[in-house]
Amino acid sequence: MGSANTPARLVLLILVSAAITAGCRDNTPASDVRGNYQLSFDDRITIKLDIAGAKQSSEGSESGTVTFQINGNPVVLDLAAFCAKEEVKCPSEVLWTEVAVDQPNIAAANPNTHVLNVIDNRVHAPPAGVAAEVIGGLIGADDRFTLLVGGQTRGNGDCGLLALSVAEGRFSHEGESVVDEPAAPAFVDGGTAIDGGVLDGGTALDAGFVSRLTIPPGSPVDGIKDGRLRVGFLGVCAFGPALLGATLELSTGFSGTRTGPFDPPPFTPVDPESVPDGIVDAGPVADAG
Repeated sequence: MGSANTPARLVLLILVSAAITAGCRDNTPASDVRGNYQLSFDDRITIKLDIAGAKQSSEGSESGTVTFQINGNPVVLDLAAFCAKEEVKCPSEVLWTEVAVDQPNIAAANPNTHVLNVIDNRVHAPPAGVAAEVIGGLIGADDRFTLLVGGQTRGNGDCGLLALSVAEGRFSHEGESVVDEPAAPAFVDGGTAIDGGVLDGGTALDAGFVSRLTIPPGSPVDGIKDGRLRVGFLGVCAFGPALLGATLELSTGFSGTRTGPFDPPPFTPVDPESVPDGIVDAGPVADAG
């Protein structure tokens, strides 16, 4: 989603905004994805360090260590100790293994399918007066979604999650399939278009294959695929003042299985517009009217 220079979440926000602003009509609705889900996360994470545009990357786990070269010297990051800090939320702490997914405006007077609420469902019956945590996000007409996972870490000082902290993925459907099809050939040597769409004077190049997703009409949602969770920190949070201005990113993959109808614990709905550092930088998104 998006070009190399455009964050994927901004592309999604702009597309969703364009889809539902005209008279508050949801002209390109997403699927009804409401339900309870069980999430599974990869046991490996990717760790990226960006120091003034100089980027390094390593693989590890939240219980291991990674080594970066800083000014020619090896510097070890103990991820277990880093993630254990009270003010730090690593990937395993910002998105939950049991969730309830809601589209709070789907049945409004002017329906809007695109706003998502993802609710922590690990404790289905919390004590009286206790509400479950909620993450806001958006889903597009292709059922790809972006969740803004950093909103709940405001006030954590240098260790609050950066705006790049998002969870992205796609809701999958029963019976869907992916087929690899030959891509349209490319032409070189200054080919000129003639009638019928054939290029004259050019040499066709094999463009390989493209993957096409096919979903049976009316097929219900059964899970989540292609999930990627990214959390970002200021370098000073992990390495101290020596890396002021650097950023650290931890990311991991995830998938989900729909376990039943929407049955959440008590929660307070959130609108992504109200999430700090969230939607407003891509322009306001219309709600249910």
